Amino acid sequence: MSVAVYINNTSEAQTLVSWGIRFAHADLTSLLIVVPRRQKRDKAKFDPLTQDERDDNELFAAVFTAIGQHSTDHVVLKEQITAGYASSDHDRVLIETLELIASNPEDAFVQEVASLDVKTLILPAVADIRSSSSAGWAQQLYETAPCETMMVCGRPPEDGLNVLVIASKDSGTDVALRRAATLAASSSTSWASVTEEDASQDVDTQSQTNGSVKFLFVRPDDDEVAYQVAEVHTQKILANAGSKCKSIQPEIVLSENLMDAVTKRGTGDVDLILLGTRHLKSIRNLFRRTASTNSTDSGNNRTAVAAIRPAVPLGNRLRRNLQLVIRRVVPQLEKESRIRLVDRLQEGSSFNFDFVSLIALSTIIAALGLVDNSAAVVIGAMLVAPLMTPLVGIGFALTQGNERLMKSALKSVLLGFAVAFLIAATLGLLINGLTSWPVSDQMHARDFPGMIDLLVALFSGVAGAYAMSRPNLISALPGVAIAAALVPPISTAGMALAMGNVVLGRGALLLFFTNIVAIVLGTALTFWAVGINTRLVKSTDGSQQRPPRMWPRYWFIGFVILSFLLASELLYFEVFPVKTVLPQEAR
Repeated sequence: MSVAVYINNTSEAQTLVSWGIRFAHADLTSLLIVVPRRQKRDKAKFDPLTQDERDDNELFAAVFTAIGQHSTDHVVLKEQITAGYASSDHDRVLIETLELIASNPEDAFVQEVASLDVKTLILPAVADIRSSSSAGWAQQLYETAPCETMMVCGRPPEDGLNVLVIASKDSGTDVALRRAATLAASSSTSWASVTEEDASQDVDTQSQTNGSVKFLFVRPDDDEVAYQVAEVHTQKILANAGSKCKSIQPEIVLSENLMDAVTKRGTGDVDLILLGTRHLKSIRNLFRRTASTNSTDSGNNRTAVAAIRPAVPLGNRLRRNLQLVIRRVVPQLEKESRIRLVDRLQEGSSFNFDFVSLIALSTIIAALGLVDNSAAVVIGAMLVAPLMTPLVGIGFALTQGNERLMKSALKSVLLGFAVAFLIAATLGLLINGLTSWPVSDQMHARDFPGMIDLLVALFSGVAGAYAMSRPNLISALPGVAIAAALVPPISTAGMALAMGNVVLGRGALLLFFTNIVAIVLGTALTFWAVGINTRLVKSTDGSQQRPPRMWPRYWFIGFVILSFLLASELLYFEVFPVKTVLPQEAR
């Protein structure tokens, strides 16, 4: 596995090549340098980039010039070894240069980086971090590249590397500390071209070029024991980072802001400020603040700044690849269709007079159909019922993170259930008081659900969400309403409990609850597949966008757990069926 850099700007060539060589030397691996060649073609292609092509454009020349500034005692080009002009040497960094030929090389590299055998990817710094929908190629790679990824601004020093790792919490800091320790331990070699003056340095002077690592932990001064709490955190972080980092002496600054603490501490004794994080807001603040500070310094005194995050776990990579495959196959929802969908869901999920009227009429029709044992009447009640729309709204709200729609849809479902249940129970008491009648076959059909019922509800949710998202498929919604069968189980439960048949009532309620959980899961998965993403909202000061709270993820996990629990219970009832009887039959 190699270290890789992608260079598409001549001004970044020296920085990225230098850092790439440093990382490759520290990891005892090779360096892969990728540069773009814009050419119209259907499929992106990697080709070797040779020194003979350095005059083709300024970018190629800048890359080979940056490589040439490093001593041949430290680096060697793969093409030179292939041609027999040089030999392989474990003490030298092997550099391979490739050109990525594509219509849009940056987008192509985002897609193709996973196909390269890369351990660490080094990217240029992006100060203007934006929402994922409009992110640049470097930010997309920082978020999605499967390997360890670093975003850096500023060149490394020619000799020893002194690193200041900064952190305000535990997350991500261990990878930064381990990387800093590895870089510092391998930085005693001068990476600039060796001159006669360098060769004449005595041993004592050369030993002073060894690197070092300092760790700055920042915590708000919000308690009288804030410093002691910070000490506990730093020791925990260093212990988790591994044996290489246990000898690092931590520093603690009490401050509300991470970058204010760095300014207060000072950076005159460090060559690199390193932050371990996946948080885009932290990265933006890091590069913006240090860019303004460095602009006042002379060119030789600038401190390099970098953000680093670990390799993406295998599970996350599989999920990401699955998402890409699904969204390539499934037609994505256009903006105009999305606007109409949100408007339809918000209107249909409101608990108002129209909703109450329809749920009441649907319950009465279903109850009469159940008593009369008429399948046609029960089906008619399914078509009248308005519960499907708020359930689809809940699935949409989970996928988008729309808290307002979630509250509205959830309120309609809960109150709609309460209205339907009370009406059904009242009808059950009236009918039972006026006449004695046995449990009909239509009621028996809704006694205890099975796995088939769970699967029917799941795919009904998928069909309902997909039909609602496509204006040309609205005609399929009546069929979805029939398949979902939401009101008949409520009517069965209400009448059965009013008649004293607890077993039948409990089974019908379980069927309704099963339908609810499966439909919401099916709709959420469908909206995710057609391109609905977590909604970005404005921060309190309106200056930037941020993802909403984590509640959609927790709710979705809750629905998944419920579905597994329901599946287990349904399988149990299929193995040990429960007989539903009327009280007089039991006697």
